[in-house]
Amino acid sequence: MGGGKHKFHKFRTDYEGKDWDKVPTKEMFDEIFRVSKNQIICGANYFSLPPTRGIICWDKMQTLPTFSAWELIWTSFDRPAKIYRLRNDDLKMHGTQKPIKLIGKLINIFSKDTDLIFDPFMGSWTTARACLDLKRNFIGAELSEEYCKIGENRIRQQILI
Repeated sequence: MGGGKHKFHKFRTDYEGKDWDKVPTKEMFDEIFRVSKNQIICGANYFSLPPTRGIICWDKMQTLPTFSAWELIWTSFDRPAKIYRLRNDDLKMHGTQKPIKLIGKLINIFSKDTDLIFDPFMGSWTTARACLDLKRNFIGAELSEEYCKIGENRIRQQILI
């Protein structure tokens, strides 16, 4: 299993610990926009981002009243807005983890086989897993050593399957 080249680096920001709702700085977003041609940004309902036609609403099909029922995903693509209904049935390893099926679908729709996918907030490494499944080139960054270890184990298990 696999394909493509994958690099994993620690990435320092002012984000500390497990404060999932702490918003990345404007400078962080400016750098993401500077170094990438296109972007897909999950949790857009928490951020001040430019207007886009390519907004996605992820209906989490959430039944628990303490969790958000939906999440906005901002894209830089000039495409019609969409709604994806998908429960997160993946084993929860991280507070803001996304389903592999959702991330895989977004990568498939919005990128070409030759594109390099960059995830500056790897968390549980869902994007890395989806890129392995799709044989896409990937670079990722994560601040937390704890989640780097969890993610590395997750990728090793996927490669062995």
